[in-house]
Amino acid sequence: MKSLKKFAFVLLLTCIITLLFSNIMSYAENPVIEPRTMDEAVTTSEEPGEETVSSSNEHLEDLYLLNSSVTIDYPVNGNVFICAKNVNIKSSAYINSSLFVFAENVTIDGAVFDLYSASSSLSISSNARILRDVSAAGGATLNLSGAIYRNANLYFDTINVGDSASINGNLKYSSNSESISKEIVAGSVTFNEVSYEEASTSSVIASYLENLLHVLVVSLIAILIIIFAMPKFAEKEQKILENKTFVSIGYGAIAIIAIPIICFILFCTVLGILPALSILFAYLFLLVEISSAIVAIPLARIICKKINKNTKVMNISLSIAVVLIIWLLEQIPVLGIIVSLLVSILSLGLIAYSIFHSKLEDKNVVAQSSTVIETNTNKESDNK
Repeated sequence: MKSLKKFAFVLLLTCIITLLFSNIMSYAENPVIEPRTMDEAVTTSEEPGEETVSSSNEHLEDLYLLNSSVTIDYPVNGNVFICAKNVNIKSSAYINSSLFVFAENVTIDGAVFDLYSASSSLSISSNARILRDVSAAGGATLNLSGAIYRNANLYFDTINVGDSASINGNLKYSSNSESISKEIVAGSVTFNEVSYEEASTSSVIASYLENLLHVLVVSLIAILIIIFAMPKFAEKEQKILENKTFVSIGYGAIAIIAIPIICFILFCTVLGILPALSILFAYLFLLVEISSAIVAIPLARIICKKINKNTKVMNISLSIAVVLIIWLLEQIPVLGIIVSLLVSILSLGLIAYSIFHSKLEDKNVVAQSSTVIETNTNKESDNK
């Protein structure tokens, strides 16, 4: 499962990098489909929740499709990015560039130049043609009956090979068993067997300790930066947690959903790609790496205030202690998921509330200053 998550993460990064350069990449190596009449693709819904992209003419731009079910049955002279439950690439489809697909079930009957796939089930039928590489494909099950014209990199638990399957380049694959015959591969074959042996007690303990050390080191760095370089933010966090706990949780709940949506919207525009990536990576780094530290600092400051020992050394020590307690709670089944979610929401809420209300406070300060000046001016006029 961990290897599959890593594979999906690497594939996601590959998709992002490819998308960044998709508008400036040269397609000189690819045979180009001759242009026909330029009509926009027609999107119809045959059934609720199903999106069928079809047209009698080719689509000359990149496609971005998000739905429960997606079907493509016409030529596309660009990259195709799909996130869906079920994906069907019909025999009449001709994707003249790369297909990036995240789905539960993927069936390919047509022609695709390069394939990147993360799916539970991938079927490459006897009619299918991968005209260059299966650059990266992984999941639970692969049914391979079609032709791969160059190289293939496959990472599946189970691989079923049909009689008509062929790979004209090199093959690298990982699976439960050596299930692809060398006779169908023109180039070299590299096989890595995936084993699911139960981890020993010592290795499990070592893994937990390694994870704990990582959490403590990263959190300590974040705590030191905030306490010494951003003391006003630390103080503001404490005040928000003391007086606006539930409001900040509300802000965090909105932010945890809204930020990915905003990133997706920006990601669909040319000028918004880099901002979207910056926001997305900051968002993921906050949730994965330092959310515990963000929450631990105001909690530690509140405790220091209660015991009348509000020093930086005590703040740092108690912050690390709170991070440790959060980590221990996160290891408990079921409860750990709830704790992680609450910590993530609260950390986002503290930051969102701090940013949003700092602007309001600045406006209020200006308004109050103007009121005071006006009042003093009126008093001086009355005295005269």
